[in-house]
Amino acid sequence: MHEAQDSTPASSVLDLLVSLPAQASPPRLISRERLRRWLLGLLCVALLAWLLVPLLVEVVIERRLSSRLSTDVVVGDVDLDLAAPGVVIRGTAFSLDERTDIELPEVAIAWSWRTMLKERPSIEVTDPRARVRIVPGQRPQRPDRPNSDPLERFASLHVFGGSVQVLVEIDSGRVDLEITDISLDLRNTAPRALEQTTHVELEGKIGQMGHLQASGSLAPVRSRDNWSVEFHVRDVDVVPLNPLWNAVVEMDASKGEVSLQGRVSNSGGRLRGRIEPNFTNLRLLGEGEAARHPMGEALFSEMLSGASNAMTFDRPSNGGRRDLLQALIDTDWQTVIEGVIRRGYQRQLNTLTGYVSTIGGVDVAFKDGLLVLHHVSIFRDTGLVETPFIAVEELEVVFDESVREPGVESFKNVVLREPVLTFVAHDDPKRRQMQFDPLWPQKVSSLPFQTRDLRVENGTIRFIEHRGDQVDEVAIEEVTLLGRDMAKVLSAPGQRAASIEAHGLALGVTPVDLFVQYEPASEQGNSHFELEVGALPLPELNPLARTHAGFDASSGTIGLEAVFDTRGGRVSAEVELDVADVQIIGDDERDLEHPVREFMLGRRIRGLDGKRLEVEFARDYESGVLRQVGMELLRKVVED
Repeated sequence: MHEAQDSTPASSVLDLLVSLPAQASPPRLISRERLRRWLLGLLCVALLAWLLVPLLVEVVIERRLSSRLSTDVVVGDVDLDLAAPGVVIRGTAFSLDERTDIELPEVAIAWSWRTMLKERPSIEVTDPRARVRIVPGQRPQRPDRPNSDPLERFASLHVFGGSVQVLVEIDSGRVDLEITDISLDLRNTAPRALEQTTHVELEGKIGQMGHLQASGSLAPVRSRDNWSVEFHVRDVDVVPLNPLWNAVVEMDASKGEVSLQGRVSNSGGRLRGRIEPNFTNLRLLGEGEAARHPMGEALFSEMLSGASNAMTFDRPSNGGRRDLLQALIDTDWQTVIEGVIRRGYQRQLNTLTGYVSTIGGVDVAFKDGLLVLHHVSIFRDTGLVETPFIAVEELEVVFDESVREPGVESFKNVVLREPVLTFVAHDDPKRRQMQFDPLWPQKVSSLPFQTRDLRVENGTIRFIEHRGDQVDEVAIEEVTLLGRDMAKVLSAPGQRAASIEAHGLALGVTPVDLFVQYEPASEQGNSHFELEVGALPLPELNPLARTHAGFDASSGTIGLEAVFDTRGGRVSAEVELDVADVQIIGDDERDLEHPVREFMLGRRIRGLDGKRLEVEFARDYESGVLRQVGMELLRKVVED
């Protein structure tokens, strides 16, 4: 009975339940095997893809770039990042032509799986290096390439730590310029636009201390023909550029820096722009240097240093194919240099307090050491005085031959042709023109060589007086002047080695002669004057007398011989007058403000005939010596 109980239905059910896993295990083992095989196959395929895809990508990149650039492109290796996803390309190198080599150590291209089919990737380039060799006038042999617009193919480009070595080979030598620490950020907002929708930011270091910063935009389609850029270049050493200086203007620099700022655009088939160079600490003519054009180098050192000489251009762009460097060398630099010198002189003249200047033109002959300025005029800056204070038809500067010899003290000689000096007396200070900037010698002297000799040919000195609607004028014409040994270094301390001799005609008939000896380096004045004036008709001098003495004359003549000295801030003068038939109050004159004063003044002037007057006073450095002597003599006459 015990055995019969073991075979009960309940026991059979239990046995069945227990045995179910054993009965189902064979088909379950087959399913797992299949799964393992599938997984192993997928793993092998993935591993094979992991190994082969970079090689395939590398081959594709090399072929595509070689086809696009029409040159051999070498790619080192390619890494895929399926998680990012992205690709990193390392060790890419190629040559655009026989003069342009490009190395790209690492290029990273990134995108997202979600937008991979809809959006363009972003590209990052680390430490790219380029070497460009330029030979002006010789275009490199580049094969024709298929039309393409690569900017359509990516969303952004970032460059970190790039460098470009530029070698310019010209007959006078080779310029080696390196741009390092390049950072570039390009964002392409509309890939197929014909407008300038791609924006670029660029920074870099030029040489040891120069800096480059630029921003611009370009069209992603036909970008070479549609772009614009605004740039700032600061503190680039000019000495490495000497071969280029020599090729362009036959000069070189011994020290200095150049900065540039400007904007250039290319659109509508025209290249337009404005570039403003600024030179600092510039020295072209080095100490002891035997230069080919010493005057030119001396001029440029002074004229260009601190100058802002903007250059503008607007010309056909020729599709960007013109050899710009050769065009730069072939430029008419004689005209450019003359323009720089004209603007430099005008800038110097505009530093005169209260005045502005104009210069009509400039002629420069480097070979002959000659500089000529034409139609130089200096006006009051109020704009209310029509007549220039100084107008010179021609200003000629001639340099000694010795400027070509290193280490030799050299000088310049100046000639003024038909200069006109005009004083204007007016009740309105804005219309008055009586005093010049006392610092004019330092401000006007924009050349490094001191002036030794000065010559004036056919000059005129005018004095114009405005009284209401009445205008009176007195002039000294046909003025000739010869100054000798005027340079400071030619006069020993305390020695009056410089001299000036001048002659002219007052009122067109009366001779005026002046002789001066002086010490150029004396700060307080160390000079000797001899002045002789023939018989002047006093009524013709009434504009001067009314302005400076408060009276006028109705008849008579007056001449003088004067000798005076300045030394140690003091002036002493001796004057002998030649007076004839002087009348202060005319027979028909009725409208007198001070009749007694004018009557007594007339008697005193007539009593001075043949007498020698002596005056001594402290010098006023804001007034001319001759004017101050005249005022002191008049005061002595009135007071005595």
